[in-house]
Amino acid sequence: MKNYLWVLFLIGSVGFSAERDYLSPDVGFVGIASWKAILYDTPQGQKRRELSALQSVEVIARTNTSPKEAWYQIKVRLATKDDERIEIGWIRSKDLFSEKDLQPVRKIPEWFLFVEYPENEFLVCHVLPNGSIRGYENNQTYNEQLRVYKNVFFLGQTMLYYDRTNALVPWAIRFDLITNQALFPRENDLSSSFLKECELTGDRVNLRLLPSTNATILTQLSRGSVVYLLWRVGTKQRIAGKSGYWARVIVPGKKRLDGYLFDAYLKEK
Repeated sequence: MKNYLWVLFLIGSVGFSAERDYLSPDVGFVGIASWKAILYDTPQGQKRRELSALQSVEVIARTNTSPKEAWYQIKVRLATKDDERIEIGWIRSKDLFSEKDLQPVRKIPEWFLFVEYPENEFLVCHVLPNGSIRGYENNQTYNEQLRVYKNVFFLGQTMLYYDRTNALVPWAIRFDLITNQALFPRENDLSSSFLKECELTGDRVNLRLLPSTNATILTQLSRGSVVYLLWRVGTKQRIAGKSGYWARVIVPGKKRLDGYLFDAYLKEK
């Protein structure tokens, strides 16, 4: 699992406690609670940088600047696409949260997480109702267990946020939470390599928004056009005298498209 995968969101609305002692050994995971929390060089000192919500931190020390406000010295890993470093500074207690602040969830909806990174790197996670997860990354498959709370999921040192709304993953080209079972990938496609290069064997093949002959047509593709197969969905169907599956594909080019077409017109190169 990408160790820099977290989702940025306005987390303050969850109602984390500002009174918790984040140095206590029983608080568990500690992270950034505010959308743009400020890291200072000293308590009430000079601003050093802004931190993003859901970043994990290591708490080092605590000091009270007033009866109502506690400050914590933290160690935080700052990761970018090309670099990673550790920085130490001070942050207000109201900008932190821990697992003790979250409401446990015993059962969650089944869903898939699809993340595409630059240079054709992909991550797909199949999350089951009991919180177990089956992951597919770089042609490898693994099984792990999520720690599940209301809207927040922990996988090792990774946090995911999910509330059935749009979300964001840093450096990702595409981030998709798939909750509609009709769009769930066929897992035998996930266990093999992503982005299989295929060419079309038919003329004027419709690329559609969803896997249905009634769905919006995004474009029509000509014979010999190259597409990249991500996965197939649903059950085998018969359309226009041909038998096959709907397939989610990427159409390369300046106007890169992502949609569904009938795989009876696909031939793997």
